[in-house]
Parts: sequence; C-alpha cells; structure tokens
Amino acid sequence: MRLRYLLLPLATLLMLAESSAAPPLLRRSIPLPKVDGHLAHLTLDARTQRLFVAAYAHGSLEVIDLAAGQRVASISGLKRPRGLVIVPDSGLVVATCAGDGTVRAYDTRTLEERSTRKLGDKADHLLLNDRTGQLLVGYGSALTLLQPRSLNPAAQIPLKSHPASFQLDPDSSRVFINLPGNWLLGGGRVAVADVTSKQVVSMWELEGSGLNHPMAYDAEHKLVYIVCRRPAQLIALDPNSGRQVFAAECSGDADDMFLDPLSRRLYVIGGDGQVDVFDCAQNGCVKSDSLPTAPGARTGLLVPEQRLLYVA
Repeated sequence: MRLRYLLLPLATLLMLAESSAAPPLLRRSIPLPKVDGHLAHLTLDARTQRLFVAAYAHGSLEVIDLAAGQRVASISGLKRPRGLVIVPDSGLVVATCAGDGTVRAYDTRTLEERSTRKLGDKADHLLLNDRTGQLLVGYGSALTLLQPRSLNPAAQIPLKSHPASFQLDPDSSRVFINLPGNWLLGGGRVAVADVTSKQVVSMWELEGSGLNHPMAYDAEHKLVYIVCRRPAQLIALDPNSGRQVFAAECSGDADDMFLDPLSRRLYVIGGDGQVDVFDCAQNGCVKSDSLPTAPGARTGLLVPEQRLLYVA
C-alpha cells in the first residue's frame, strides 16, 4: 500500500511509499476554480469523506468530495479562515477565523452553521483534546479551552505571546506550544503548559532560531519536532528538558509538518515549493527526498489510516 498526497489549489494527489526504501510518487491533482491566494489548514471528515480546506485569502471554506475528486461546496463570507478540526461525535467541522477572531462550527453534511464564538485577536490553530473532549484554540496571547458543541469557553491558559502550532502529549496533561518570536529578532520559544492546572510549567528558548511554526510530537519515542523559518531547519527537542537532540536544514516558509507513525517519516511542507521527507527510524532524522509542489503550498494534512497526505 502507498501513501498519497494532495496539493491545492492545483490539488495534486501524490503517492508516498510506505516502505522506507521506496521513493514517493506523484499521483494526481484536483483544481479549485476561482479560489485565489493563500490557503491555510485542512481537515478530513471520515464519515462523509469530505476534505475541508480553509481558503485564507479567499475568505471561504472549500469542501471537496474525495470519492468524486472535486469540490462540491463552498462556505463563503469568512474573514481569513485559518484552523480546522473535525469533532467526530457531533458531526461538526470547527473553523477559526483570524480576521474577526471568531470560532465557527458547521454541520459536516448540511454545512449549516451550528454555533459561533468571538474570542478576540487572531484566532488561529486549534486541536481536539481526545481525553477531555474540549477544543484548544490559540488566539491573541493565550490558549482557550472550548466546549465543542456550544463553543462556550471552559478555561484559558495565558501565554507571553501569540501561539503558533501546538501538540498534546497523550501520556500526560501537557501541551507543547510554539511561540515563534519575530522575523528580525528571532527569539523563538516553546512553552509547555498543563491543561489541568491551566499554567505554563516550562519555557524553552531556541537560541539563534525563531519563527517556529510547525510542530509534531512523537509520543512513542519521546521527541518534540519543530520547524523554524529563521533559519529554515528541523529541530528535535527532548520533551522533558527541552534539550536540542539534533537539527537539520529543511525547506523554507514551512507551516505544517507531519509524522507518519508507520514509517517514522517526517514530512515538512515548505512554502518555497517542496515537501522535505526525513527518515527518522534511526537516531536522528536523515533527509531522504524533496518533492516538488508549488510556491506557496505550505500547509497540509496527514491521514495515516488511509495512507494519505494532503498539501495545500
């Protein structure tokens, strides 16, 4: 079996080999007509086999039927939609909108809006905590915890700056949070917070590095992977001490990264027009391939169960 990936708006479906010895192969593409500009994050509803794409610049949520291989609907009128997540038990897709600071929940079948909540400045990344059933949303200088159906706030974790990507530790109550700093000064950090106490318990400085946006967590092998844009590099950190385990150059302008648990491959999706493939089965990670995509395609979604990687 091979792992496929999809690039949007050219929507290129690529086959990535499950075997560590086989090279990834390009599969196909699906267009998104009249959707211009930067695309943000993606999510897949397994029940409907619909892929939801946040069209950030276009101000819409694009809906792709994977069986038909084409776009079937569009939710318009959104202000810079950014993050997306599926809430399986309720049949909802939840979107954050950076332009007006709202979080919006839609029925994945009818696409009707079920609830909305205004948080504030730059509502961004979000995750579903499978242990608590709550949503974690990054906005302003905090993470907020929301009830998934009503989007009512449950709690907040204050931070020192705006959070980028974050990942939950399935074996504890910790959440690892990228704090990217800025382009001129760098100053990237990783905050470690406890979702039970709602407090930051550790802060790790990234010396000489910043703009750390993507993050992935290898719970089995206990490594926090981050990608910095300044300079462009993949870094692995010890999840207990924050000690840097290794670093390697990678594609620039990356906004997403995914770890395939079957092959232990990392896919770094770079906006400079390629996906870097790192083999991490041994100590450290070795760059094994770079897959050409398109300039500006820097986000994606890995679906390991279906051997699928989507790139937008």
